[in-house]
Amino acid sequence: MGLAVSTERHGDATVVRLEGEFDLYASAEVRQAADPVLEDGDHLLVDLTGVTFLDSSGLGTLVGLQKRAKLADARMTLCGLSPRLYKIFDVTALRAAFTFLPEVPALEEREPGGGAPTS
Repeated sequence: MGLAVSTERHGDATVVRLEGEFDLYASAEVRQAADPVLEDGDHLLVDLTGVTFLDSSGLGTLVGLQKRAKLADARMTLCGLSPRLYKIFDVTALRAAFTFLPEVPALEEREPGGGAPTS
């Protein structure tokens, strides 16, 4: 099926939405979407609501992004995980390494200055 990746910028926060299978083949695209957010030191919200499959490569990508966030003094939050995805973080003892929210928080619809969100 593959993975669809989209981004929405809201002020100093960017939502990276993932839909589909997050595996080795999708990891580079996820990093490409997330890296600029972390480089700017902004808040990265990774929306996993639509993720139907997560393998070790996808998990490793999230761990790598979390490490980059800490180095860049940025924040990273994982949102919308299904119980099955939470279990992966429990089984791998990675739950303590991340911040989780049950869903993407409501963010302002427009960037400061009246600009529309980017995607």
